[in-house]
Amino acid sequence: MSRRRTAVCTIATGPHVDLYEIARPGLEAFCRFHGHDLVAVQHDVSGGRPTSWGKLPLLRELLEVYDLVAWVDADAIIVDPRGDIFEHVNHRISMRVVVHRYDGLEIPNLGVMAFASTAWSKRFLSRLWNSEEFIDHKWWENAAALRLLGYDVDYPRRETRRFRVASIRVGELDNSWNSISQDPAVHPRIRHFPGMTQADRLVEMRRAADSAVGESLDLPTGPERRPYRVDGATGNVGLAILTGDVQRHD
Repeated sequence: MSRRRTAVCTIATGPHVDLYEIARPGLEAFCRFHGHDLVAVQHDVSGGRPTSWGKLPLLRELLEVYDLVAWVDADAIIVDPRGDIFEHVNHRISMRVVVHRYDGLEIPNLGVMAFASTAWSKRFLSRLWNSEEFIDHKWWENAAALRLLGYDVDYPRRETRRFRVASIRVGELDNSWNSISQDPAVHPRIRHFPGMTQADRLVEMRRAADSAVGESLDLPTGPERRPYRVDGATGNVGLAILTGDVQRHD
């Protein structure tokens, strides 16, 4: 059996470039440890939308190249690279994401996601992109995902999701993969710092990076894996696919 092609991706533009420079060593260690390609895009692929939407074209393009693709926000630090984010991602459960539970609510967080390259995954990304009513929502594509997965987006909100066909192939990652201050993991693998000022993020990310596991691990010492075709055009194919889907649905 041939080895599955795997990648971890992120986007760092504007103020997120400084955040990514802190996150980069942890991402590189994680990819070396597991043999993933690292795809770090530092140009805009959002198609004129708010920057956060750019993850969808990038993921859509990479799912044409890789069997398994994970997304990690640029303001998230991998503090323990040993876990396998793709362990339970397959053709039956094609997407996994952390669902936070606090203040009496369930809140899926698209800051960390893992996908298998399936027809369902590609269709789901297209459905997110086509949710144009959320383009300028304060939660952007995360708001679109809430709606598709059966959650209320605006207040008053139900505590749990309603059944949606779109959610059948979505499974949960435990919260160690996206540990946030409102829902902290006991033993985090990734610490994420959403909803903060840039200055606070930089301070907290540096602190998390300083505490990261890694120096004592037996990490591979060969040549570092090179990023996949990060040449100023990566993501454009995915954007063309998604905007083509919009045209077909109009």
